[in-house]
Amino acid sequence: MEKFKIGKKWFWIGIAFAIVSPIIGIIFGICLLVEKNYRKEGLIILVCGILLLAVWNFGVRLLIKSGFFGDRECMQNCLVNCSLEAQIQKLQGEGIIPGVGQSIESFIGSTSTPEAE
Repeated sequence: MEKFKIGKKWFWIGIAFAIVSPIIGIIFGICLLVEKNYRKEGLIILVCGILLLAVWNFGVRLLIKSGFFGDRECMQNCLVNCSLEAQIQKLQGEGIIPGVGQSIESFIGSTSTPEAE
């Protein structure tokens, strides 16, 4: 029977997976759990992945509540505004809409209205 060794490469690969992506670490830990020779390593990786996922989830929620990250509505508004700014710059470059400081008369034609005539 093989003794548990902390120096095994699969153990450290699993720990690296759990740190980089806790979900992949959990999946890798489950895969090692079903292997007869790697059950202890799989259990440690699985627990590590679950703990890191919980810490990550709690930490992100805490940062959102503290205002470090914007809330979902703020992030969507930022995305919409950035998209609109890019579209406006493109239309100004193509001459479809006036740019800053350009006269609007050249874009709408005559400034006289039918009521004025």
